[in-house]
Amino acid sequence: MTDAAGAEWFWDGDPVFWSGRAPILFPTVGALNRGVARFGGREYPMAQHGFARHGIFTLAHHTEASATFRLEDDSTSRIHYPFAFNLDVTHQLDGATLATIVSVTNHDSVAMPTGVGFHPALRWPLPSAGKRDDHIIRFEVDEAELKIEYTKVTPETRIPALLQNRIDLECGSTTANAERSKRVAFSPLMFVAGTKLMVAKASPIQSITDMRGKTVVVTKGTTNEQALHAADAKFGLGLKIVTADDHEQSYQMLSEQKVDAFATDDVLLYGLIARHKAQDKFRVTGDYLSYDPYGIMFRKGEPQMAQVVERAFRKLATNHDLLPLYNKWFVARLPTGERLGIPISPQLEEAFKVLDDSGG
Repeated sequence: MTDAAGAEWFWDGDPVFWSGRAPILFPTVGALNRGVARFGGREYPMAQHGFARHGIFTLAHHTEASATFRLEDDSTSRIHYPFAFNLDVTHQLDGATLATIVSVTNHDSVAMPTGVGFHPALRWPLPSAGKRDDHIIRFEVDEAELKIEYTKVTPETRIPALLQNRIDLECGSTTANAERSKRVAFSPLMFVAGTKLMVAKASPIQSITDMRGKTVVVTKGTTNEQALHAADAKFGLGLKIVTADDHEQSYQMLSEQKVDAFATDDVLLYGLIARHKAQDKFRVTGDYLSYDPYGIMFRKGEPQMAQVVERAFRKLATNHDLLPLYNKWFVARLPTGERLGIPISPQLEEAFKVLDDSGG
């Protein structure tokens, strides 16, 4: 395959290094035990990666931008693979992108076990692409095939769950700070919040300085607890700080009047009020007691995961999807009927712009 300048991009099969080019691996990938495949109680000799890579394909059809080549069963293939089949391989150009699509057709009346693999081989360095050390290989994830398992964590259990390999990504209200970055890694900025107070609608409390001698609940394992201790020490408030296992329990303690206030990130407080339809019972008040930039958390020392996360954020930003997603969940009415009505902060909007590779 050549580009507009006539430069060849595929490996030329130089036998000094490797005589292959870009073979299709079929009907097996890798080597079988003793080089034998078993079908219907019989054994058939099968070379490593199958036989298609040495087969003769015919041109089935083509267009200006694509070509489909076909390998059909014959007396030779049935020595190794006793099935009637078509193996179609389509190479399709879309701008500067080459897609290879494989289709296998079973013409038999019985099940036909099949494996397919790709072995692309490109020149290195690529034409007009700099030095060899400038190259990297990226594997995109087919989202339709991606299996996602959801695991519930709390602020107290989220980091242990990640470090113990019980989860791979933690997508919650986790503040990306220097202390946590010693243990875990974070995605680019995805939200900016800060510690505020939730109090009863009729409460006289307007700010943290009105909390002198009062009781406030925070959720275990959050940065909000540190913010409350810092404010207590700064203003000499004599706060009684108690903890709950999760945000819902903290909310219930305030609802049951066991505490005078609940302190956590403002966006979580607004979310709890909306979910419980408690706008007539509680309000969020006071100045920010902390600055809490959120990130998706994953394990340190996993460069491939880091690249996937970074690439996903940049793709969303470059396609200008981040702001509409924000408005969908934080400004517009939610599927449950509630509306948070939290406009995007200037800091977060600027962070989204930094990730945009489109230049506009």
